[in-house]
Amino acid sequence: MKANELMIGDWVMDGKNIAQITSITCDGIIETTFNESSYIEVIEPICLTLEILEKNGFYYGYTSSEEDLASNTIAQLSEEDKGWVWDEGNGEIKVMFPNESDGGMITIDDQGFDRRMAFIFSENIYVHELQHAMRLCGIEKEIEL
Repeated sequence: MKANELMIGDWVMDGKNIAQITSITCDGIIETTFNESSYIEVIEPICLTLEILEKNGFYYGYTSSEEDLASNTIAQLSEEDKGWVWDEGNGEIKVMFPNESDGGMITIDDQGFDRRMAFIFSENIYVHELQHAMRLCGIEKEIEL
C-alpha cells in the first residue's frame, strides 16, 4: 500500500492486528489505534467479506429503491439483481461480489438526489475502499470490525 491510498479512519491490518488509521505523515509514518508509529510497509488492506457486511447490518436482497421501482413499473427483479444491502433511509449501499461470469459492483446512493455512484471491480475489494466510496457519497455509516 501507499500512504496516499489511505485516509484517517480507514480500517487496515497493522502487522497482525486490526486497527484504524489515526494519523498519516508525509514520510510514510502511519499512526493507528494499535501502534503509535508504523511504517507503511507493515500496513495491509483488509478484504471486504460477507461476514464483515453482515456484522455491519447488511442483508442479502434488494434496496428499497429497487423494490419501489419494481412495484411502480413493469420492471421485474431477479435473483441476479440481489446483493448485500444496507438501506437505512438516509442512504443505501449495495455490494455485489464478482462471480465466475461477472465482475462485482458497489452502488452507493445518498437518497437525497445529490450523490450516486456505481463502482465496478473484478478482484478483491477492501474495507478502506468501501469507506472512501461511502465518504464520497456523504454516507455517514461507521464500519465496525
